[in-house]
Amino acid sequence: MTNPYTSIPRNPNQPPQSRDPKPTAIVMAPAITLIVVSVLGLGFSVFNVVAALVMEAPPINPNDPPFVQNMQANQFGPLAAALHSAFVILNLVILMGAVQMLRFKMWGYSLAASILAMLNFGTCCCVLGLPVGIWSVVVLAQPNVKKWFE
Repeated sequence: MTNPYTSIPRNPNQPPQSRDPKPTAIVMAPAITLIVVSVLGLGFSVFNVVAALVMEAPPINPNDPPFVQNMQANQFGPLAAALHSAFVILNLVILMGAVQMLRFKMWGYSLAASILAMLNFGTCCCVLGLPVGIWSVVVLAQPNVKKWFE
């Protein structure tokens, strides 16, 4: 007969068991919101790349201040498309970091993606990315969340 009170050897590849459950509910909301923000930013950035390459620049109003005329002249063309392409890549990085956050993988990458969401000023996505990024950084900084990442 075996003793039911003896300790069972633990598999070293298995994470340690603890009393507090995996904080899935805490991480899920900011991660999904970060995914939504990055997909919106990705869509707007792809649209801007196509628009910069395909559309023709409208006539510039000579009565506008010079800095406005300069902004209007630089909205179209290959340079504008390259700049918007950088934001396409940035939104893809944020999207992949949010997916890793949902999977409890790569804590540092998830944190970097949350910070990048706060800095994503292309197509004014920082308006949504700033509060969502702050929220996900605060969640990722919690000790019980951090210990569940590999």
